[in-house]
Parts: sequence; C-alpha cells; structure tokens
Amino acid sequence: MAAPRPACGRHVLKLAVNSHVAYSRPLHSLFDSLLATGFAELDDVLVLLGGSQVDVGPQRVPLTAVAPRAGRRANVTVVRTRANAIDYHGLALIHRYRKHPLVRAETYLYVHDTVTFAADFVRRFESFRLRKSARIFTTWPLPNSNVVAFGADVVGRFRANFDGDIAKRDAFPMEFGYSLLRRNATEVRPLIAFGVVVKLGPRCPNGSVDIYATGTPRMRFWYPAFGLYKYSRRSDAAGDILGSTASLFGGRRYKPPRGVAAPRVLFGTRPECWGQCKAIRVQILGSRTPLQLPDVGDCTTARSLKPRRVHQQE
Repeated sequence: MAAPRPACGRHVLKLAVNSHVAYSRPLHSLFDSLLATGFAELDDVLVLLGGSQVDVGPQRVPLTAVAPRAGRRANVTVVRTRANAIDYHGLALIHRYRKHPLVRAETYLYVHDTVTFAADFVRRFESFRLRKSARIFTTWPLPNSNVVAFGADVVGRFRANFDGDIAKRDAFPMEFGYSLLRRNATEVRPLIAFGVVVKLGPRCPNGSVDIYATGTPRMRFWYPAFGLYKYSRRSDAAGDILGSTASLFGGRRYKPPRGVAAPRVLFGTRPECWGQCKAIRVQILGSRTPLQLPDVGDCTTARSLKPRRVHQQE
C-alpha cells in the first residue's frame, strides 16, 4: 500500500539509481531492501546504467531484467549509455532525457547501486515529493558519496556538464565540492555548483560489512534524512565487486587539494511545507553523544531564511 502524500503536494518524484551493467550484485541487494520497505512506486524508479555496449533511451522493462531474484512482477525504467562516469553518468542521462515522459520529474532522489534502504524509507522518500526548484538536498559536511535529492531546475542548470567518461580517481574532488580540471578537456563542475544547497545534517559512520561477499568489507554510512545506508570502499582502493581491487592514491586516503580555494556554495532554506521539523536522536558508532538531526518526514509550521552566498566551510 502506498504511503499517503505529504502536505507538500502530489508532485512527480523519481528514485534515480545510478549503476553499471556489471553491477548486478549490488542491484540485487538494493531492490531486495527496497521491496522490503513496502515501496509501491516502482513505476517511478529509474535505473541508469553506464558501460553499456550501445546507448538506449528510456524503456520500461520487468524488474527481473535488472534484479532476476526479485519476487515481484513490476516494471522499472532503464536507460543505458556507453559512458562510464562512475557516480555521474546517471546525471548525464537525466539531463539527456529530462523531457521524456518516463524520466521527467519535479524532484529526483539520486542514489547509487551500493545502497540499501531502511524500514522507514518510504516516509523519507515522500518528504521529497516537492515542486520543481533549484534546491539540492545533501548531507553536510561533504563528502556525500553523491547521494542527494535535487529539483528539476538543477538539471536545466548542469546541462551537459557530466557527459563523457570520468575515472574513479578523477571523480573524488567533485565529492568534496571541487571542480575536475582536465588537460585538453572541459572542466567538470560539482553538482553543488548548480543549485541552492539545503543542508540535512551529517551522514553517520555505521561500522563495516562485506555486504557483497567479495572478501573485502565496505564502510557503511547511515543517511538519516534519506532513510538509507551507503556502502563505500576507502578512497585508496576500488574494484572489489569486479574482483580487480586497485589502489587509487598509493595506499593513502584522498584529501582535498592544498593551495586551492575552497568552492563557494549558495546555501538556501528548507521547503516551507516542511516547516519546523522535530528532532530525532541518532547515535554515532563509538560516540556517547547522540546527534540532533532533522526528521524530514514530520513537519508542521513554516520557517523562512533568505538564501545567502557563503564559504563552503560555514
């Protein structure tokens, strides 16, 4: 049974899953957890596949085509591209097909195949059923593993910014809000450069687990505002799912560039229909002090602050 629509309205919201044709294993875990939440909006799920042999526009396909073990008869929208931009080819596909009836939306919740959903995900998801805007909803501080929600106006702003291939190593600066500067190629700006950022509080470390049975545990992060977990490798390695683990930064973790000015970010306010949200208590692993984080699903009264341009490290 679908969750009731929140006070924000009956706007079109899509769950966009950025993935790769070789990542069927994570997609199984993702859809297993999604179906377990009672999520009923599978018609509004986009599976955005990079690394395909040919480009194929939006098509309705059985869920079992992307998650063969799924025990439910339903269809999802699949879009394919030959490009492999790690976290970003899904954004390029959303822009390319933004006017297609299977892709068009007012807001997108953008996730990756290496996530699973918590029991209250449906309620969190419905909180982002908002009219189109230039808002980008993200955990803060960065990095956020590019798990974000954003309004359709953001898509019109980034245009072809994410077209083409991007290597895993080169993608890290954008997670921290820096542009990717490439020789003899166009600069690739980070997603937060194309909208008004709404901070949702930090993501929470939540131990590690070998969720994909590769023999290599992944760090698990809890995203309270989105009701999901993200499973990430350390920034010094990649490739465990395909069985070809490689070091990216000589065995060291990635750090933002020194001597480069921190990016400037336009911060904005929460949607008025969210109002003044109640606080929930989230215990960070190894910490005795719980965080006070916004519960974006239970909102009542209005809050208004004017957007202002400030330094990222605010």
